[in-house]
Amino acid sequence: MKEKVQTSAPSGAIYGLGFIGAAVYFIGNATTFGAGVLGFLKAMVWPAILIYQAFEFLANKLPYCIYKKNDDRFGRSSVLLISL
Repeated sequence: MKEKVQTSAPSGAIYGLGFIGAAVYFIGNATTFGAGVLGFLKAMVWPAILIYQAFEFLANKLPYCIYKKNDDRFGRSSVLLISL
């Protein structure tokens, strides 16, 4: 019987280390119990916060132009984002 061997490292370990680091940071900077609880919750969703803020930063820094095209035979419109 052939055994299945995993050849790549799981990304859960990286997320776990990031979670521990974020929890230590947020809870360490908390001044009240409520801020500590909020810090723990922030530590669980830190990747989403990071990506949101990165996209918000890029949206403010990069000029862009949106071109809307309505030539689909079914009446659907397609949007093309052109970075300038």
